[in-house]
Amino acid sequence: MRASAPAPGTDVVAGARTLLGVAAAHVVAIAGALALFERWHGRPAFADAPAQPGGWPGAIAAFVAMAAVRELLHAAVWQRTSGLSWRAFTVRRSRRKLGVIVEPTAALCARDDRRGLVAPSLAFGVAPLVAGLVAGRGLALLWGAALAFEGWSDIAIAAATWRLPAGTPVLPIGSRLGRRVADAPAKRDWILPQSTLRQ
Repeated sequence: MRASAPAPGTDVVAGARTLLGVAAAHVVAIAGALALFERWHGRPAFADAPAQPGGWPGAIAAFVAMAAVRELLHAAVWQRTSGLSWRAFTVRRSRRKLGVIVEPTAALCARDDRRGLVAPSLAFGVAPLVAGLVAGRGLALLWGAALAFEGWSDIAIAAATWRLPAGTPVLPIGSRLGRRVADAPAKRDWILPQSTLRQ
């Protein structure tokens, strides 16, 4: 059951229980997928790791490229579901992920925000993990596992805001894993001053 929207200016942040729960769920799901792969296909998924094009340098380059594509997918889903213009998104440095993230600078409704948060984990984490498991492609499963875990903080934010009503306007709150309830309605092309995001 969803609660009523908190007052504007309220921070809804992933607490220790949420963070540990999301991280534990990721670890259990990935470990389970690895065990199932070995049981179903008679070899560990890591046996397929040498098939990675370019070896370790190729894997590192691919991971960095996929992390960038993940961020673009966040923005694309937010833009598509909210109707905000592309000017309503910014790229900024962050201590999370690989140091650069895309964020909206305008209020999104909580439903659209959650969709944008989870989409990359579904597309680049869950989908290749399941496909690799079913098709016997260990490398795909490993990539799915790595990219699913790379997005655990996005899932933690979505979990923290899950009880917010769908239409609650929210904004990112800097380096903290959560959202701030905005004091203005989420609507098209409503641009918030950058200074507001640094508070």
